[in-house]
Amino acid sequence: MAWLFPVSLACSSESRAPVVPVPTLASSPNAQAAYRRIETRWTDLPPDRKKELLPDLRDFLTRYPVDDRTRMVRLYFALLSLDEGRFGTAHSLARQVQAGPPGAAKDFADVVEAAALRREGKLTDALALLEPLRGKIADPEQLGIYSEQFVRALVAAHAFENAISAMVDWAEQTPQLERDQVVTSIDGLLKEMPTAAVEAGLTALADEDRTDTGGPHSTRSEARRWLMSTARARLVRMALANRDPELARRLLDSAPVRLGRDESREALVALAATGLGSARVAGRSVGVVLDVSDEVSRQRSAEVIEGVTRALGLPAAAADKRAVQLVTRDATEDVDVDHALRGLAGDGASILVAGVTEQAALAASLFAERSQVPVIVVAQPSAPLSGLRFTFVVGAATADESRAIDAGLAAARAHAIARVGPGGAPCEGAPAAGQARFPVEDWKRGAIDTLVLAGDAECARDAVMDANRAGLSPLLVLGLESADAEEFLPGRKLLVSTGRFPFGATPTTEEERDYIDRWGSAPSWFEALGHDAAVIAASVLADFPLDRVDEKGAVVGLHWRAQGRLLHAEVPLWTTPSRGFGGANVLPRHLEVVAPGGAANGIAP
Repeated sequence: MAWLFPVSLACSSESRAPVVPVPTLASSPNAQAAYRRIETRWTDLPPDRKKELLPDLRDFLTRYPVDDRTRMVRLYFALLSLDEGRFGTAHSLARQVQAGPPGAAKDFADVVEAAALRREGKLTDALALLEPLRGKIADPEQLGIYSEQFVRALVAAHAFENAISAMVDWAEQTPQLERDQVVTSIDGLLKEMPTAAVEAGLTALADEDRTDTGGPHSTRSEARRWLMSTARARLVRMALANRDPELARRLLDSAPVRLGRDESREALVALAATGLGSARVAGRSVGVVLDVSDEVSRQRSAEVIEGVTRALGLPAAAADKRAVQLVTRDATEDVDVDHALRGLAGDGASILVAGVTEQAALAASLFAERSQVPVIVVAQPSAPLSGLRFTFVVGAATADESRAIDAGLAAARAHAIARVGPGGAPCEGAPAAGQARFPVEDWKRGAIDTLVLAGDAECARDAVMDANRAGLSPLLVLGLESADAEEFLPGRKLLVSTGRFPFGATPTTEEERDYIDRWGSAPSWFEALGHDAAVIAASVLADFPLDRVDEKGAVVGLHWRAQGRLLHAEVPLWTTPSRGFGGANVLPRHLEVVAPGGAANGIAP
């Protein structure tokens, strides 16, 4: 039999039925006893049997609609609705509680609302609710649900460094009786993380363990060591399954805790032995990893290699033995980045270029620091390591770009803003036949006057086309990756600019006009990054030996020479007014929003 709740459930799929007519007051002993039964059963029942509580929850909400405890009962019902895929019901119930007074129930309502948002893929909105609750929830049952939702949202958002830290919190807060269930959940989440992220997290945990002053028997120390053991076991399985000798060797050389059964260690030893090889230096060579693991990586890699080859004067310079040459290897999956870099070092490349996505950049950075071969990473790593020596980052941080855009929007006095790309309407996917690719009807209803285009050029062109067809003519704010679409987009525009990028953001120079005349268009963001990486590398390698060097000591010496010169090389660059790294490992740059050919942010729309 279905029940009608006296409180509106706008999105509920429950059918209507007669209601017990007289509500009981909040002080009713019957209500207190009924709620205690619900709370006890909710705590005692395993997750796969909690749905047995549905009749009791419906009955309570019908009989005691004005009781304060209905707030928590609604939230229990909302959680069960989520398990059944009824997101509308979950949202409706959670928002009724959120509208009430502050306190523990409202905080838990934020958790439930975030859980629904996470399952809908709205990760930024979910994390915005969950982050402020860290350390605020006291009830053990609610805290366990919060911890799981927070970790799952961080992993889904690829915030892997924060996810590892949140896993320690989750483990620390879990009662011993529930530890096995949490172990299984965390191990499953570690499977969703790239190897490089798990390895970086394990390193961070080991560093924290060495500096922890809480004592070896503190709750957090025990939780951290438990998570280290879980992560290490996961890495052992990944090394053996993927036949990864480098990962096997790092596991054998690293942490002080045991790796597990003796046969696992023996298997790792055997695997590590298969990958022993030597880097070499063969002339003046730059190695580039072509990441073709997905469409985004493939497009970015194509643009990077275009920038590198043009900066090095290839293919015309290939016949000159004194010129810097190019060596490439493909990475068809995330795990291939490390293998491709190792192959390029074996091919004789002295400086490597890789990492067109945050995850690939992290893998490239880990390789650089471990192998002591200098690697220029194109994107900012998803979890930058401290104490970098052989990693050189040329990409701009997403947070810096966002801050520049926000400053530009404020200066332009934008009011109704829609975003396309990361943080907004997604660029992925094709529209249904006869429909717009982007939510233009929502934009019209919201009287959108500004579009922030944070995706690539193709995504930007399609978004503007959809907006124009719907009768909208918003101010366009183009991010770094969409900047090369500027000349094809009608209307008022602002651009994120840094250094001389994009061409045309400042008065065009003769060199820029010559480049456009020769190649037909201005460089894209990743082409410009490829150019800058190549000219810096070429200046470093200008006097390197032309003959092949195999002797280990000499090879190590050349890699260290390249590392030292990369720190201090000075050449004209496109993506920053700086002429090099300036003694640091991240290329310094300042991002600002400008009008095409005009002044910095503050341009009136």
